[in-house]
Amino acid sequence: MKRRGLTSRRNRCRAAARATGSDDVALALASDAWSRTGWVEVEEAATQASVRLRSRLVLAARTDAPAGTPRLQLDAAARPSQQLERTLCDIERRYGARSRDRVEQEMEVPAAAAAVRTSSSTPRRTTPAAC
Repeated sequence: MKRRGLTSRRNRCRAAARATGSDDVALALASDAWSRTGWVEVEEAATQASVRLRSRLVLAARTDAPAGTPRLQLDAAARPSQQLERTLCDIERRYGARSRDRVEQEMEVPAAAAAVRTSSSTPRRTTPAAC
């Protein structure tokens, strides 16, 4: 019996460093969170062969993204922590609260930001306005 690996079910998603000056920390957090779902493989892509990020690092990105390949939703005006919260909301909408919780635990997102504990020790999600 042939066993199917997780990689056969993965979707490919491209993280877009849209322009020079993109926040590399926000890009890294969003890419890391989506990759930790186990369902998405993230690759950097841009319209140019290289993009200078806000930290002055140069990202060598692929420019040959096939048409229709989904892109990560990155907000250029958002701080990295805001971008992470938006990404976690997107993960919760797409894959459910359990996936979001697992990603938060793996990334060691502070518990105060992740959930409010009730007296029964069952986590109760506080839904931010962004979700």
